[in-house]
Amino acid sequence: MAFWLEGDYVDACSCTVGCPCIFLNPATEDFCDGVFAWHIARGEMDGVDLSNLNVAMAWKSGKQMQDGDWKIVLYVDERAEDDQSKALQAIFGGQAGGLFETLVPLVGEVAGVIPASIVFEKTNGGRDIEVRDAVEMRVHELREEGAEEPAFYGNAPFSPVPQGLTQGRSETLRYSGMWNFEWSGRNAHINEFRYEA
Repeated sequence: MAFWLEGDYVDACSCTVGCPCIFLNPATEDFCDGVFAWHIARGEMDGVDLSNLNVAMAWKSGKQMQDGDWKIVLYVDERAEDDQSKALQAIFGGQAGGLFETLVPLVGEVAGVIPASIVFEKTNGGRDIEVRDAVEMRVHELREEGAEEPAFYGNAPFSPVPQGLTQGRSETLRYSGMWNFEWSGRNAHINEFRYEA
């Protein structure tokens, strides 16, 4: 299986700003709950076009994320045709190789793979994500007073985006799917991404 994807990425979690997990340090709570979301602007796997589709993943982990035993739920764009859905599940489930294959050993439970309506909007340095009946997430870039640009982490050892992460803050983060959490005013990350294998 060969694939490449590029587009927009966002995450938000229960950690205070900035999240220590990406630097292999313990979460600021006794756990880390959050949501990853991707808008695939362009991409394909083995000739299957994956452009203009969305994916989201809710996660629950312990205080030290790299210790593993994550619980996750994968939400796949309900607009995807059967071959597109299978390709997205293979990529984000790690079976197609690449970055997600390296994360598979950290997952203790896949609580569900669910087709869903996923809205991913990019607005003026922010991202709005809605997964019907599960996720509401609003994130904006976080700039220190007087700074022209937000903080950018280009070398975090535990980054979900190889291209680096722009610091953000969640205005809203609500998850009411296979479990429930709600966090606002907490850590978030934003960037464009490119994955390939």
